[in-house]
Amino acid sequence: MSKRLTCEERIEIVLISGERSNRVIAADFNARHPTRPPISQLLAKFRETGSVLDFPKCGRMKTVTNEETSVAVLALFSKSPQRSTRCMSLESGISRTSLRRILATHK
Repeated sequence: MSKRLTCEERIEIVLISGERSNRVIAADFNARHPTRPPISQLLAKFRETGSVLDFPKCGRMKTVTNEETSVAVLALFSKSPQRSTRCMSLESGISRTSLRRILATHK
């Protein structure tokens, strides 16, 4: 799938699934999904969960790069911009990788 269906398109597919076959629905949405499996998967998900929304992402939540930490790191670097990320990491207790990530996003 090159382009994901919007929530409205997913709802439309579920609504017209009672009237048409998956092949006809796939033909109607041919510009976005040329095959039937995405249509079948969406309908199966709707039957299982009652929703067409995506499942929540799994994995670890970001704890260090939140807004409060970003503000604190930016304040540290605005006071002394010539200091290295290694020194700032030791001083703040935040890893160098997280410091670099925060600085890169707020460049």
